[in-house]
Amino acid sequence: MFYTSSRQVLVAKFTNPDKFFYQKECNMRGIETGKVRIRHEVFTEIARLAYEGGDYAKRLEELPFKIIPGEIGTYRDSLFLERAVVGERLRLAMGLPLRKFSEFSLLSDGVEKALDPEVYYEKPLINVIKFACNKCPDNVVKITNVCQGCLEHPCMAVCPRQAITRINGQAHIDPDKCIRCGRCLKECKFNAIVRLERPCRKACGMDCIHSDGLGRADIDYSKCTSCGQCMVSCPFGAISDKSQIFQTIQAVKSNTPVYVALAPAFVGQFGPEGVPERMRKAFQRLGFADVYEVAIGADLCVIEEAADFLEEVPEKHKFMVTSCCPSWSDMVKKLFPQFEKNISVAFTPMVLTARMIKRDHPDCKVVFVGDATQVCASLGFITTKLGMHFVQYGPQGHQLNEQHKEIMKKNCALSGGSYLVTDDRESVRGADFIYTDVWYGLYENEMPKEERVRVFHDYQVNRELMQLGNLGCKFMHCLPATRGEDVTDEVADSDASLCWEEAGNRLTAMRGLLVYFTRCRQEPSGLQIAAAKEELDKVLCDKLGCVEAYCGVSKAEKS
Repeated sequence: MFYTSSRQVLVAKFTNPDKFFYQKECNMRGIETGKVRIRHEVFTEIARLAYEGGDYAKRLEELPFKIIPGEIGTYRDSLFLERAVVGERLRLAMGLPLRKFSEFSLLSDGVEKALDPEVYYEKPLINVIKFACNKCPDNVVKITNVCQGCLEHPCMAVCPRQAITRINGQAHIDPDKCIRCGRCLKECKFNAIVRLERPCRKACGMDCIHSDGLGRADIDYSKCTSCGQCMVSCPFGAISDKSQIFQTIQAVKSNTPVYVALAPAFVGQFGPEGVPERMRKAFQRLGFADVYEVAIGADLCVIEEAADFLEEVPEKHKFMVTSCCPSWSDMVKKLFPQFEKNISVAFTPMVLTARMIKRDHPDCKVVFVGDATQVCASLGFITTKLGMHFVQYGPQGHQLNEQHKEIMKKNCALSGGSYLVTDDRESVRGADFIYTDVWYGLYENEMPKEERVRVFHDYQVNRELMQLGNLGCKFMHCLPATRGEDVTDEVADSDASLCWEEAGNRLTAMRGLLVYFTRCRQEPSGLQIAAAKEELDKVLCDKLGCVEAYCGVSKAEKS
């Protein structure tokens, strides 16, 4: 959610693939399983609780008995275990952390914190409910009762560790000798030998799931990208994510109108019945003021990225990759850090969509925190062009120069906006948006890292700085970010963050445009490059007229 001083704009959590998996689970599996039904019921009841109000603590304590009624368990052997698991899923659905079962606590502990529409959920996003984990065997080779006790016993012949013996005519594996090479699996003509793998670990592309001391699933969050594949794959419903549905509804119930920025993915999630007008009416019935679609921002973003590609590749970079989704960007940074600079930093769909919304609701304050980078300068030009109040909060020696100020001054004279360049921390107070960029690494002639960290230490965007902003203040970052330096994990991964939406919704269209504009030529001539740029400018001006119309920035000013 991000807000103006008089209105709120909500990024719809119901269609965020990283934070709402119910539809994703249905689509990926194609069947309505018991796990999916429970998840649906949990979200339904949390939404009902948020809308109806009352004694939240008492009603939350009663919900496990409503979802799992009766005296006989439905999904597990233990009715009490079923309700305990549902209770923890209810807490996660409200954005609350899992309880420590080594200590006494009520299911409703912390519920008063969830009543704040802007509460940050405590990391991590993806959680393992330990007592719900089945302790699935992980990479175990086992001979089943399908074994026919054949004369050949090829499994014994190929085993390099003599781990397979014959007992009462059937093969048996000594787990202490087995190295799980899988040769026996390939040789058994009856398919009597199987490899058992933990489903969540098998689904994880980052190899961040292992077993704890009790054999239960455990997540290495230093590797995790919060893609949710482990959660979808766990057949016992032991892995679940935190949600902000409860807080979203609290915001809807407030006196401030809440607007939805709807991701175009809703078309695939809701099928032929989920047409745009129906979705708009549905959100309005839920209490939202109106709906904006992010698709137009994605189109504008794709065009800008195509233009950047023509300028950057191959002169500055051999290739460019998109920042199309948060998990993708995070994966590249963690597994292939050498290619981090190859991730596109073009204006993103959410940024452009946000600017269109602010065109309709322009009364807001935008604060850029940190160095006077190209991002800071362009943001100052755009916001003052649109009549907003722009602040650069940064250290002396790293502030916008007089030339930048002159451009913003001229913009303000026409638009009625205003600007401030300062190192006073109080300038952040009352901000609707707090925007930052990396402290180093993308520019020539940089000072040493240690010196840069020293200079910008007090300008990190963290919880304390965000709290200086207005209720609903939103965080923005063009990405890539340096976690722990320019921004903390707590802010970047919170529901106050728009940086992930900035990086989304553009991969397929971008590829198409790149093919169209480059004609798949590896080494275009100067004339071909000039023709492609001319064609791109024509699309921008004649067909969309979008950059200046929606951003208020001319090509010359942007340069």
